[in-house]
Amino acid sequence: MGCGKGMTAVVAAGLALAGACARSERSAIPDLAHHRARHAMEQARWDWARVYLEEDLEVNPDRHQSVLDLAVAWISGHGGGLANGLLFLEDYLRQCPDDQESRRRLVTILTRLKEYDRGRHWAEGFDDHPDAHFLRALLEAGDDPQAALGHLKATLEADDRHAAAWALLAEIQQDRDEVSAALEAYRRSLALDPFRAKVRARLERLLKQKGETDEAHRQLRALEIVGRLNQSRDAAVLSVVEELRLLRELQSLTSASGFVFDRRLAEVLLRMGHLDEGLSLVEGLEKDERFSVEDRLVFAKIMGGGGERQHARSMYQGILRLDPGNVTARASMAVLDCGIGRHEEARRRMEEALEGDPWVAVFHAGLAQALLLGGDEEAAIAHWETALALAPWETPWRRQLVRILRARGERNRAEAVL
Repeated sequence: MGCGKGMTAVVAAGLALAGACARSERSAIPDLAHHRARHAMEQARWDWARVYLEEDLEVNPDRHQSVLDLAVAWISGHGGGLANGLLFLEDYLRQCPDDQESRRRLVTILTRLKEYDRGRHWAEGFDDHPDAHFLRALLEAGDDPQAALGHLKATLEADDRHAAAWALLAEIQQDRDEVSAALEAYRRSLALDPFRAKVRARLERLLKQKGETDEAHRQLRALEIVGRLNQSRDAAVLSVVEELRLLRELQSLTSASGFVFDRRLAEVLLRMGHLDEGLSLVEGLEKDERFSVEDRLVFAKIMGGGGERQHARSMYQGILRLDPGNVTARASMAVLDCGIGRHEEARRRMEEALEGDPWVAVFHAGLAQALLLGGDEEAAIAHWETALALAPWETPWRRQLVRILRARGERNRAEAVL
């Protein structure tokens, strides 16, 4: 085990290949473009992801996951790539027609673009998922409101916490002059998601038409608050102090509560260091099945960044129970372990991760950090080199490796890394 104490055979093999990577013999890593694309996708680096996914598909044209990832990279990135993304998503669904989640994503986008005929074509393959019924309702609302109502009934019977379905139901009822029912449906939608600005605007106008001026004024002020909060989420134009003040005002004005509101309030409270109230809200959120792995990752990162490492560690452990293969959670736990002096535990965690998947950049970077702090500098260098071969855009890793090499007097090697 010449690669450090306790090194597994797989990790040792990774170290052997790391030297080859440092000499630019990148072919030593099988499917290098595929692994680079994976890391770019995990880091939401959509431009890099597209480059490597296209490279991977030149060699592996039948890798369906790369087609789907390329669609996501075009749709999620900037620069007008939506049209390209839709074409790749349609191509993927022709190859994998049973992927209902991707089918719903495609129809959702087409509906927003008002490409209803194209949306109906892809909706023909839907299953009975509540969101599928809702999308059918969206597609039919303009031409056949009665059919849309049938789909909305199916949606809400399966999931009465579907805020968008209540909102669409309210619009149809309002068009049919069913004012009382529409008001109730608008209120149900906002109780589930108080940040839906268009729904709140429709409710305010309907209240005004009905002569309920006091509530209409409250809703108008709430609409102004929601507009600022939504803008801040998109463009970070509010300080966290102002965001909390607006959330408190919205809460007081409309009795806002529930999962969606508590999730945002908890995030702001934790960012401000109000731990008792924030952690209390998180405890409640964790009991709700809507609290996704992505939500948990966000809160774990906030806690870790705020010095609440044990709470963050507990959150990451919960994520791994739900999703044992989650790369971000596993690597982040290693970073936390290093931060509290658990170098050996972090090293073991990353070695085990590399046994299961030897070409994940963040696993090599995490192991490199643990080895460095544990005193095995040579092995750490080899893992930094492998990490950078897999993710060449990671400037912080490159800088750290350069600092280590320069401190060892290996200036030529450091310059080569730069």
